[in-house]
Amino acid sequence: MARWSRGIRSSAHLSTHKGIVGLASPADRGSLLGMTMSENPYRGFRFPPEIIQHAVRLYHCFSLSLRKVELILAVHGIVVSYQSICEWSLRCGRIFANTLKRRRPQPGDKWFLDKGFIRIRGQQHYFWRAVDQQRNVLDIPVQSRRRAAAAKRFFRKLPKGLRYIPRAIVTDQLKSYAAAKRKILPSVGHRQS
Repeated sequence: MARWSRGIRSSAHLSTHKGIVGLASPADRGSLLGMTMSENPYRGFRFPPEIIQHAVRLYHCFSLSLRKVELILAVHGIVVSYQSICEWSLRCGRIFANTLKRRRPQPGDKWFLDKGFIRIRGQQHYFWRAVDQQRNVLDIPVQSRRRAAAAKRFFRKLPKGLRYIPRAIVTDQLKSYAAAKRKILPSVGHRQS
């Protein structure tokens, strides 16, 4: 018994003192008895990463239910349960979202802001739309009012989500834009047309 425990102790590189097991040294962290821990999020699943990525893409991009994704995969001959798709999206969804953010084009330095009207359940709402000079849509929030407080909320949210401040913004003649721009983005050029 003593020979067996000595062998374990020496192979694990753990410090012991009177039967107490200590932590491994910083050089040995991430490995256990010579095995390294993988950062692969697809490890442990029986399906290849391509199928997992396709299922997660269907679930998140097209807002399909888990059962509809299960049916779509079944049509292609891939038998998987909706519980597995849920696990895949929980484990790999953040990786997929980060990949999409990296692929998103960098916004231009000139933003065009305008508003529109939409009816939701019989009530009139306003959507604020921001596009850059290449006509890439930056954001379209829907709000119930179009006063200065709503414009300030839009001006706070837009650069925070993009992590980028424009050189200039172009808006229509609505006074709320000018009030919000003076308060939130004072260094940005503003042109009303």
